[in-house]
Amino acid sequence: MSDQWGHGDKFEPFDTTWMGDQLIEIGWGENPHSRQDNRMYARTTDGTIHDFNGHRRSVTVNLATSNYMKSSDLSGNEIRKWCEATIVIDGKVAKRVKGRDPLETLLRTHHALSKVLNADSPRVWRDGDKLIGRKIYYRSVPAIIKSVHDDELFIVPEVGQFTPSAYAIEEGPEAVADWLADYADGMRVNDDDERIWWWRKGDTE
Repeated sequence: MSDQWGHGDKFEPFDTTWMGDQLIEIGWGENPHSRQDNRMYARTTDGTIHDFNGHRRSVTVNLATSNYMKSSDLSGNEIRKWCEATIVIDGKVAKRVKGRDPLETLLRTHHALSKVLNADSPRVWRDGDKLIGRKIYYRSVPAIIKSVHDDELFIVPEVGQFTPSAYAIEEGPEAVADWLADYADGMRVNDDDERIWWWRKGDTE
């Protein structure tokens, strides 16, 4: 534990956060400002440096329930329930969690928020348009990110086409043909899809 306190002559900014409608810088100081050995400080727009023990990310979670019409010529129409939670970080949609029961959806949202905040790999909310053009592997197939939206990537195969999923192959030729028609030349995937490998040798920044 240091015997000296305060940022001293040092302030090394490494991030920003919001305090109300004011964008402030977060940085490391020379000495801690608390018994927890916290060396993190914030510089407000007037240039003043303050001790910092606040939120580095602005997080909002919105939950909405709704009803929709499920139409069927066989069993008849039925009004069904729907629920969606939206995780917004620093003003950007980071994840959508969909379900039917609001309590169950909130529980899954808790898990999703933890994954979003602690993700080491790239995410659309954090990296945005910088991901466009990035080369990845998807299901071991070389692919390229063509566009991004919310928590989704639109990816295309670098060469040829994507191969059908095991589920489509198991269902038979008709399912394979449908899969190829929908996904062979490009598909939308979530940015936290575990089948993505982000670090292609020689293609990382």
